[in-house]
Amino acid sequence: MHSMVWRDSSGKRLDEYPRPSVAVDVALLTVHADAMAVLLVHGEDPYDGLQRWLLPGGFVHPGERLADTVRRVLRDKCGIEGLDPRQLLVFDDPQRDPRGWVMSVAHAATVPYVSLSTSLRERPDLRLVAIQPGSPGRVRRLRGQKGLPFDHDTIVARAVAEIRSRYSALPDPDGLLGGVFSVRQLQRVHEAVVGSEWHKDAFRRLMEPHLVAVPGKDRSEKGPPAQLYRRRDDSSVAATSAETDMPPAGYTDEELLAAVSEYVAEVDRPTVEGYRLWARENGRPSDAWVRKRLGHEYGGWPGIVGAAR
Repeated sequence: MHSMVWRDSSGKRLDEYPRPSVAVDVALLTVHADAMAVLLVHGEDPYDGLQRWLLPGGFVHPGERLADTVRRVLRDKCGIEGLDPRQLLVFDDPQRDPRGWVMSVAHAATVPYVSLSTSLRERPDLRLVAIQPGSPGRVRRLRGQKGLPFDHDTIVARAVAEIRSRYSALPDPDGLLGGVFSVRQLQRVHEAVVGSEWHKDAFRRLMEPHLVAVPGKDRSEKGPPAQLYRRRDDSSVAATSAETDMPPAGYTDEELLAAVSEYVAEVDRPTVEGYRLWARENGRPSDAWVRKRLGHEYGGWPGIVGAAR
């Protein structure tokens, strides 16, 4: 039995038409040091063959879904797995790529900084670059580069506009914070994403209908302990809080250790006093909170530093 080959009204098969190559480019966003940032990789710019900072991207393989291509690119080029990419738009200018006719399907993904800290520490070809406040969202100026290659500046701007729209009304919809947080921690993340400050009372009135108080207080900052909350649609946190003997904290153990890792990477002799000053300047968890949560497991400050290296 012979299978039929489809032909159009002019008698041509599908494979007789010219086809573009299809690629994906990914704007991976996070919040670090109270600023939104995008992950860049150091790779070849095909316009002149020089090495420049650009968005991670790659070509779609035969039989591969676009989202699977994004996950493969992030795994192979950045060492990052387990993300849920969002499709933004298609860039189809036939002249956009000097290598040939390449259509790019731009994607965005959002991830807590703690999920990136190990890759950034171990990979000199990866870099976080802060997004400038204001609209459209642009990366801060890179030394030796006028901008990002291809249409990557436009992709970043679209990804920033998309996440800012979602963060304008709902509490941390992409989970940049842990499951439990104070209103002040939530406000800092939203201000970093939106790129402007919120009035404290106005922010609380906007967010409180979407929050549920949970047992425990956040003592990671100066002033009275702050009430902790979860998102109203995140019922898994309530079960976790009821089953643990320790009140939930504003930071996970992994986030606390990641903060110490950042500090250790920047100094020659890591001390408690040095970390205390560094944490205040960079908006990171206090030394008291780090030692309280991690001290028993790692045997005090020297053990915490050793684990963070």
